[in-house]
Amino acid sequence: MKINRSNIWNKLELISLIGMLLVGFLQICSLTFGKKIISYCLWSTLIIGFIVCLHNLITIKKFKKDKLLGFLLLFILTYIISIFLNFNYGYYDNLRTLVWFTMLVFIAYLNNSMHDDKSKNLYTIIIVYLLGVFILNVFSFYTMLSGTWSFVLPKVSQTAPVYYLGFVWGRLYGVYWDANIGATMCAICIILSLEFIIKSNKKWMQLFGVISIILSFFYIVFSDSRTGLLGLVAGLFFWFLLRIFKSKSVILNLCKVFCIVVITIGANFGFKSLFNYLQEQGITHIEVHTVEDNTFTNFDINQNLNGVATEGKQAKSNQTNVETSKVTTEQQPKENEKKDQANNVGRSDEYKSDISNRRFDIWKSAIEIFNTKPLFGVTHNNVIKYTKENLPNTYIINNNHQEFDSMHNTFLDILVSQGLFGELTYLSIVGFIIIKMILNRKIIFENANEFCTPIALFFCMMAVSCVMTEIVYVTSPMATMLWLYIRKFMEEIKNAENS
Repeated sequence: MKINRSNIWNKLELISLIGMLLVGFLQICSLTFGKKIISYCLWSTLIIGFIVCLHNLITIKKFKKDKLLGFLLLFILTYIISIFLNFNYGYYDNLRTLVWFTMLVFIAYLNNSMHDDKSKNLYTIIIVYLLGVFILNVFSFYTMLSGTWSFVLPKVSQTAPVYYLGFVWGRLYGVYWDANIGATMCAICIILSLEFIIKSNKKWMQLFGVISIILSFFYIVFSDSRTGLLGLVAGLFFWFLLRIFKSKSVILNLCKVFCIVVITIGANFGFKSLFNYLQEQGITHIEVHTVEDNTFTNFDINQNLNGVATEGKQAKSNQTNVETSKVTTEQQPKENEKKDQANNVGRSDEYKSDISNRRFDIWKSAIEIFNTKPLFGVTHNNVIKYTKENLPNTYIINNNHQEFDSMHNTFLDILVSQGLFGELTYLSIVGFIIIKMILNRKIIFENANEFCTPIALFFCMMAVSCVMTEIVYVTSPMATMLWLYIRKFMEEIKNAENS
């Protein structure tokens, strides 16, 4: 019996990609946040992923004409140099970050079967992503409708932020520990669902795609995430631009695209306003929880949980270390809970004094750090240690809210972490992809069905990365999907050029 080695590697590649998605989903879900199941899934993925990476490294010659790969390898090299130069501040977490991004390059980007029309692997990956977001959204809306809520209490600092589960502080967190990340995942889900609906032949699968779009859109609405809405608008603009744009009626089709964008934005604010009206009139009775500030400064976990178990080990996430403490409404001291009389969705009070929600101050700190180590940066995971020793008065560690280990902007994160060399390399990667799009615009418009989703995902993530850390340094499912589709874009361009 003849063994098809290509099929074996393709299956291993598929398994490792599914594992990478699962690790990302488990990391972002409050119900599994910091649990041992993440370690089991992570190590299984790392073992299989190492085999796939090694195979792709050995056979890397077949990618020798891929210029983008050269920039990606150079980006990895600049991070290695940064780790070496900042070894005294720490190295373990940086090595973990390096390993994961290497997997994104050697597994997600250098995949061998996802771009093949005859392969069902990409279709399988799309289904896994849609199912993951669908399940998280269902549980999220359950917490909203049932009034279930709790919080993730930081272990190391009383001034660190509290991550919520449920409908809290005017926004739906649900089972995502960060509402902005949840909303961005939903934006990606909507774009993928559109392709899923078009390419699916079975009615029930198309219906699943429609339901996924509805749930994801309403999560963006109730999460009150400007980040998620920004990503959705950017993605839909380019998706529909390629889908309906015809050269013979440029103005008309541009108007159609802008109408779709306006409708999307209008629907977001419209449904939010409708919900708030129904709440204020007493027609609906959904609780939006709030908590007094002194709950977390005076609340002793060990003495007040009355036997409720907490995680004994420090829970690792892609952005912070926290200890998960499940506290129901009944277990939380009632005098510390204060219900919003209007129970509205929205956080307008937060933006009255600072529309950026602290981002401008954080970005100023990023420039200050860059000025001290401009060439190769301080590495991503050494930011706090470095600033405490060298810039004790900078905003990210000297404010009344928390210590910020992320710059809330991917470009500035790279500037801080890998300095000028890393930043120029990353800009070369982004610029190379955009130039490819411009130079091959005729091919792209002629084959819009194949290009609309990769390009929509790219610009969705580019928009989001301007206000949050994504694409690099993270284990998120969004980063995995992005690099998969960047590869698909490059392959489609190559196939079109050769035909």
